Amino acid sequence: MNTLEIVDKVKELVAPLGPAERQSVIRAIEQMEPTLLAQDSIQTRNQMLVEQEKWFAQPLHIREQYRDQYIAVQNGQVVDHDENRIALLLRVRKQHPYGSIPILNGNWDEVPIQQFRSPHQER
Repeated sequence: MNTLEIVDKVKELVAPLGPAERQSVIRAIEQMEPTLLAQDSIQTRNQMLVEQEKWFAQPLHIREQYRDQYIAVQNGQVVDHDENRIALLLRVRKQHPYGSIPILNGNWDEVPIQQFRSPHQER
Protein backbone atom coordinates (compact mmCIF):
# COMPACT_ATOMS: atom_id res chain seq x y z
CA MET A 1 0.00 0.00 0.00
CA ASN A 2 1.52 3.34 -1.00
CA THR A 3 1.19 6.69 0.76
CA LEU A 4 -1.76 7.92 -1.32
CA GLU A 5 -3.69 4.73 -0.65
CA ILE A 6 -2.99 5.07 3.07
CA VAL A 7 -4.15 8.71 3.08
CA ASP A 8 -7.38 7.75 1.31
CA LYS A 9 -8.00 4.96 3.82
CA VAL A 10 -7.34 7.30 6.76
CA LYS A 11 -9.76 9.88 5.32
CA GLU A 12 -12.40 7.18 5.06
CA LEU A 13 -11.80 6.06 8.65
CA VAL A 14 -11.82 9.53 10.22
CA ALA A 15 -14.87 10.84 8.31
CA PRO A 16 -17.35 9.87 11.06
CA LEU A 17 -15.14 11.27 13.86
CA GLY A 18 -15.58 14.60 15.56
CA PRO A 19 -12.99 17.42 15.37
CA ALA A 20 -11.24 16.48 18.62
CA GLU A 21 -10.98 12.82 17.61
CA ARG A 22 -9.62 13.78 14.19
CA GLN A 23 -7.01 15.96 15.88
CA SER A 24 -5.95 12.97 18.00
CA VAL A 25 -5.52 10.88 14.86
CA ILE A 26 -3.44 13.65 13.25
CA ARG A 27 -1.18 13.83 16.33
CA ALA A 28 -0.74 10.05 16.33
CA ILE A 29 0.22 10.07 12.65
CA GLU A 30 2.70 12.91 13.22
CA GLN A 31 4.45 10.80 15.85
CA MET A 32 4.80 7.80 13.55
CA GLU A 33 8.19 6.63 12.45
CA PRO A 34 9.30 8.93 9.59
CA THR A 35 11.23 6.10 7.94
CA LEU A 36 7.91 4.52 6.87
CA LEU A 37 7.22 7.43 4.53
CA ALA A 38 10.83 7.55 3.40
CA GLN A 39 10.74 3.85 2.47
CA ASP A 40 7.60 4.39 0.38
CA SER A 41 9.25 7.32 -1.36
CA ILE A 42 12.37 5.28 -2.16
CA GLN A 43 10.27 2.41 -3.51
CA THR A 44 8.30 4.79 -5.76
CA ARG A 45 11.49 6.39 -7.05
CA ASN A 46 13.00 2.98 -7.79
CA GLN A 47 9.88 1.92 -9.69
CA MET A 48 10.03 5.08 -11.77
CA LEU A 49 13.72 4.57 -12.54
CA VAL A 50 12.99 1.02 -13.72
CA GLU A 51 10.25 2.37 -16.01
CA GLN A 52 12.64 4.99 -17.37
CA GLU A 53 15.29 2.35 -18.07
CA LYS A 54 12.74 0.17 -19.88
CA TRP A 55 11.80 3.14 -22.08
CA PHE A 56 15.39 3.90 -23.04
CA ALA A 57 15.94 0.21 -23.83
CA GLN A 58 13.39 0.61 -26.64
CA PRO A 59 14.86 0.96 -30.16
CA LEU A 60 15.48 4.52 -31.29
CA HIS A 61 12.95 4.30 -34.16
CA ILE A 62 10.18 3.67 -31.60
CA ARG A 63 11.27 6.51 -29.32
CA GLU A 64 11.56 8.93 -32.27
CA GLN A 65 7.79 8.71 -32.81
CA TYR A 66 7.39 10.84 -29.69
CA ARG A 67 9.79 13.69 -30.54
CA ASP A 68 8.59 17.09 -29.27
CA GLN A 69 6.15 15.41 -26.90
CA TYR A 70 6.04 14.29 -23.30
CA ILE A 71 5.28 10.65 -22.67
CA ALA A 72 3.89 8.61 -19.79
CA VAL A 73 5.57 5.21 -19.60
CA GLN A 74 4.31 2.06 -17.90
CA ASN A 75 5.95 -1.35 -18.32
CA GLY A 76 8.27 0.16 -20.91
CA GLN A 77 5.35 1.20 -23.15
CA VAL A 78 3.82 4.61 -23.80
CA VAL A 79 0.41 4.79 -22.10
CA ASP A 80 -0.24 8.42 -23.08
CA HIS A 81 1.56 11.35 -24.71
CA ASP A 82 1.02 15.06 -25.25
CA GLU A 83 2.91 18.20 -26.25
CA ASN A 84 1.67 19.78 -23.01
CA ARG A 85 3.41 18.24 -20.00
CA ILE A 86 0.87 19.54 -17.46
CA ALA A 87 -2.12 18.29 -19.46
CA LEU A 88 -0.47 14.87 -19.71
CA LEU A 89 0.36 14.81 -16.01
CA LEU A 90 -3.22 15.65 -15.04
CA ARG A 91 -4.64 12.94 -17.32
CA VAL A 92 -2.21 10.31 -16.06
CA ARG A 93 -2.91 11.13 -12.41
CA LYS A 94 -6.66 10.90 -13.07
CA GLN A 95 -6.35 7.56 -14.88
CA HIS A 96 -3.75 6.08 -12.49
CA PRO A 97 -4.18 7.83 -9.10
CA TYR A 98 -1.92 5.36 -7.27
CA GLY A 99 0.49 4.61 -10.07
CA SER A 100 4.14 5.54 -10.24
CA ILE A 101 4.22 6.52 -13.88
CA PRO A 102 7.12 8.69 -15.03
CA ILE A 103 6.57 11.53 -17.47
CA LEU A 104 9.55 11.72 -19.82
CA ASN A 105 10.62 14.19 -22.47
CA GLY A 106 10.35 12.47 -25.86
CA ASN A 107 13.36 14.46 -27.12
CA TRP A 108 15.76 12.72 -24.75
CA ASP A 109 18.00 10.28 -26.57
CA GLU A 110 19.43 8.84 -23.39
CA VAL A 111 18.72 8.71 -19.69
CA PRO A 112 19.18 12.22 -18.27
CA ILE A 113 21.80 12.72 -15.60
CA GLN A 114 20.33 14.60 -12.68
CA GLN A 115 22.41 16.52 -10.21
CA PHE A 116 21.05 17.67 -6.90
CA ARG A 117 23.05 20.27 -5.11
CA SER A 118 22.93 20.63 -1.37
CA PRO A 119 21.84 24.00 0.01
CA HIS A 120 24.53 23.62 2.68
CA GLN A 121 27.88 25.23 2.08
CA GLU A 122 30.93 23.03 2.07
CA ARG A 123 33.56 23.88 4.64
